Amino acid sequence: MTAISATPKKRNHPPKKSRIDLAKEFSELPMDALVTSAQYAAFLGVSEAKLDRDRWAGGGVPYIKHGRNVRYLKRVALEHIQHRVSTTQVAA
Repeated sequence: MTAISATPKKRNHPPKKSRIDLAKEFSELPMDALVTSAQYAAFLGVSEAKLDRDRWAGGGVPYIKHGRNVRYLKRVALEHIQHRVSTTQVAA
């Protein structure tokens, strides 16, 4: 008989990517790609919690949810940004 080890195996998680790497990934993906919350938040320069609050409030970018995973269609996310940019000029 062999004894069963009581120590659980450690999971090897990949190292976390920097915000710069995530933003670069976002920029390099094709327009029809699904991007993660981390990639989109890094591109915008905001926290993932900000995107979570926007989704909860109903005023954020349209998203796709599959189980616990939230994804954004890059093309839709960029269009959303462009619609929010003001085209009016401030008088000097």
